[in-house]
Amino acid sequence: MTDTAASRPYGVLGRVLGHSYTPTIYKELAGLEYVRFEREPEDLAAFMTGDEWEGTNVTIPYKRAVMEYLDELSPLAERMGNVNTITRLADGRLRGDNTDYFGFQCLVEELGVEVAGKKVLVLGATGGAGTTASMVLGDLGATVVPVGRTSEVNYGNISQQSDAALLVNCTPAGMFPHCPDAPCTLEGLDALEGVIDIVYNPARTGLMLEAERRGIPCIGGLLMLVAQAAQAVERYTGQVTPRERILDVTERLSRREQNIALIGMPGSGKTRVGEQIALLTGREHIDLDRALEERLGMPCADFIVERGEAAFREQETAALADEIDDLEDTLAKPSRIRHIIVDELTEVRKKYAVPRRTEIVYSHEIEEEPEEDAPEDYPVHLFLSREGYFKKITPQSLRMSGDQKYKEGDGPAQYFEATNNTELMFFTDRQQVYKTRASEFGESKASLLGDYLPAKLGMDAGENVIFLCLPGDYSGSLLFAFANGRVARVALSAYATTSNRRKLTGAYCEKFPLVQILPLAEDRELALLTNEPRALLVHTALLTPKTTRGTQGVQVMNIKPKYRLERLADVAETGITNQARYRTRTIPAAGALLRPEDSEEKQLELL
Repeated sequence: MTDTAASRPYGVLGRVLGHSYTPTIYKELAGLEYVRFEREPEDLAAFMTGDEWEGTNVTIPYKRAVMEYLDELSPLAERMGNVNTITRLADGRLRGDNTDYFGFQCLVEELGVEVAGKKVLVLGATGGAGTTASMVLGDLGATVVPVGRTSEVNYGNISQQSDAALLVNCTPAGMFPHCPDAPCTLEGLDALEGVIDIVYNPARTGLMLEAERRGIPCIGGLLMLVAQAAQAVERYTGQVTPRERILDVTERLSRREQNIALIGMPGSGKTRVGEQIALLTGREHIDLDRALEERLGMPCADFIVERGEAAFREQETAALADEIDDLEDTLAKPSRIRHIIVDELTEVRKKYAVPRRTEIVYSHEIEEEPEEDAPEDYPVHLFLSREGYFKKITPQSLRMSGDQKYKEGDGPAQYFEATNNTELMFFTDRQQVYKTRASEFGESKASLLGDYLPAKLGMDAGENVIFLCLPGDYSGSLLFAFANGRVARVALSAYATTSNRRKLTGAYCEKFPLVQILPLAEDRELALLTNEPRALLVHTALLTPKTTRGTQGVQVMNIKPKYRLERLADVAETGITNQARYRTRTIPAAGALLRPEDSEEKQLELL
C-alpha cells in the first residue's frame, strides 16, 4: 500500500447523510474512521474520478449512477444491477460490489424461519431493497410474491395470502418520524412464521409491534446494516468479522441509539427518574414538561385544570414536534454543532479549572507487596440448597457423615465434585452473578446447614441464589430458558473478567420470567416442556452463542398466551419415547401435545 493510499479515508457516499449510522458501525467493527461524502448529483463525476477516498459505501440515490465510473463489477453486483460498495484496487482501478445480499441473508438466518418451499410476501419488491430481498429469498428456495400499491397482490387484498409463511417490508413506511405507520396490517395472515422489516429507525416499527402483539417472531433492519458493513470491511481490508461480532455490534448499537421515553402525568416523578437514568447511561436528559410549561406560561397541572387533558395533549404533541425539529436542525447545521461543543468545553473548563489536589504516583515509585500463596488445593464436595445454603465438605468428612441436614422446607438443589481452588459463579434472581472460589468458604459437615449465601456474599436485600455454575476455563455456554419460550445461549466467556470483580450485573435478560439455567458444554438435543402439556425437541446447534450477557435470545417454542414453559431438559431425562413426534429442525415451532405414553407420569397398564 502506498503512502497516499494509507492516508485516504473510507466513507459513505450519498446525498443526505446526517442520520447515517454507517460511521459508527465501521468504528465499532474495525476501528475505521469513516467519512460522510455528501455530494449533489452534479458533483458525482468529480468525486468518482478523484482520488480523495480509498473505498466507499454507496447509498441512495447513487447505487446505479456510480456504475458507469467503475472498471469492474463483482458477479453479484452485476446480477443485482446496483452497487453499494466500491473498492480501489492496488492498480488504481475501481471495483463495484454489493454487500446488501449478505446483510439481508443474515436477517433471514437470525430470524430462524425456514423459507424453502414456502410463500413469502415482499412489500416494495420492485425497489432496490426489495429486489435484493427477493433475490436472496428466491435463492433460498422461497416462492416470492411481490406486493405493491398497483401489483396483483396489493395492500388491499393482501389478507387473501393466508398461507404466506413470511412477510418482508422493503418500503420506507413506518420509518422515523412517521411512527408507528405501517404499509399494511397482518390481519388474515394467520400462517405467518415471521416478519422482517428492513427499517432500522425506529428499532421497532409499527409492523413489528403488530407482529409482537400477535405472537409472531420479527426482526428489524439494523442487523442487515451491520452485516453488510462487515462484508464491506472484508472487501476493503481482508479482515473477516465473525458472526458473533456482527451480532454483538448490532445489539450494542441498538441499545446505544435507542431513546428512553418516560410517560406519566405531571408530578409522577418523571423528571427525577429521567435525571438518574441520564447519569447512569451517559445520555442527554430532555425534560419536555419544563419546555411545555415555558410554552404554556403556567404549570402543566394548572393548564389541565383550566383547559382539560385533551388540550394539554395537543400542546404536549406540538412541543415534542418542536423539540424534534430543533434536534434535526442541529444535526443538519455544523455551525450549531460547533457552538454546542464550544459551550460544553467552556463549562468543562469552568468546572475543572482548579489545580490538582491529589498527588500523581508513578509505577516505579510503588512498592510491590509480595503475592500471597495460593490456598491449598484438594478435592471437595460442594452442596447448594434451594434456600441458598452452601456447604464445602472434604471426601473424608463426607464418608464419616450421615444424611445432609437442611432447614425445614429446604432441600438439595445442586451438587458438584470439585477442588478447593475451583472458581464459583452464583446466579441470583436479580440478574446478578457473584464470583468467588471454594477456598473462600470454610470446611463444613453434613450435619450443619452451611453458609447462608446472601449474607456470605453481601447480596442485596431480598436477593436469592438460583443457580451455581463452575466455569472452569470459560469454554461452553449457558442456556437461559424463559417462560415465553425464548432461549438465550450466552458464551461462558462473557462472564470472564480481567479484574477481581466479585459482582456482575446484567447476568441475563430481565425482560422475561426466567424458568431455568442449563450449562452446555457441547451441542445436544434438548426437550422444552410446557404446562399445556406440550413438548418440543430441538438441537442446540440452532442457537447461536452470544457474547452479550443480557441478550434476549431467540424464540424457540411458540407458546399460547395462557401457557408457559416449565422445563428445559435432556431428552433422556424425560419420559418421551416417540421422539420423532416432537422433533423440529427449524425454530420457532409449536411442538406437539404430549401423549400419555410420552409423559413422565405414565399410566399403569393392567396385565
